[in-house]
Amino acid sequence: MQIAANWLPASATVIDTTAKTLPANADVQAAVEKLHTLPEGTPQGTTAQTVEYTDEERTQWFKTHISDPLNNARTSLETIKVRLDALQKKLNQQRPDLAHAQWDFALKGGKLSVVSNDLSDQDKAWLEGRLNADKTMQQAARTFSDAAIGRYQQTPDNLRVATRFNANNEYATARQQIDDGALRLKAIMADSTNLGRRGQQKVDDGHYYNAIFVVGDYLTPTKIDTYA
Repeated sequence: MQIAANWLPASATVIDTTAKTLPANADVQAAVEKLHTLPEGTPQGTTAQTVEYTDEERTQWFKTHISDPLNNARTSLETIKVRLDALQKKLNQQRPDLAHAQWDFALKGGKLSVVSNDLSDQDKAWLEGRLNADKTMQQAARTFSDAAIGRYQQTPDNLRVATRFNANNEYATARQQIDDGALRLKAIMADSTNLGRRGQQKVDDGHYYNAIFVVGDYLTPTKIDTYA
């Protein structure tokens, strides 16, 4: 049984989607529409019930939507940082004209794409060639994107995502946005480093524990519910 909730406490009033496997998008939307009717009573045709979550269900949900995305996002960015440092050394030697250029990059359509207002199309293409030739870099970017999708993409058991800005958002198009290059990796790395694990304390460069939470800043939610 899939539970339409964005967290798994010991018990709660939720919608029972009774699905063993992930339904199609139309079924996800139907679950969302039902969820929106629950807070203020139970309108005709909508059934709310209290269910008890098993330890296995809670553990699996946390692994799928919290711990795995958090850990995979962190380790993939650590790999990207190492590969970027190696690329920077090559730029210093081979293309000193690009060594201090301002640019970022994102995974778009399965390939690494350079984003810059300073570089010419020719220079962007040169950088993209180097980035995509690094298969370790490319795979790490894919792992990061998969982690972000696992955390944010709306599914029957992940209808809403709590953000760090006192909102409980829905991201029905997270996958599409991510596949279209929404996640600028260097910017996310910098934001994660500056955020710190607690409060706004800066952590050492290269530590990306908060990266999965920063991702929400780069996505456009399909619905915003503030709770504070």
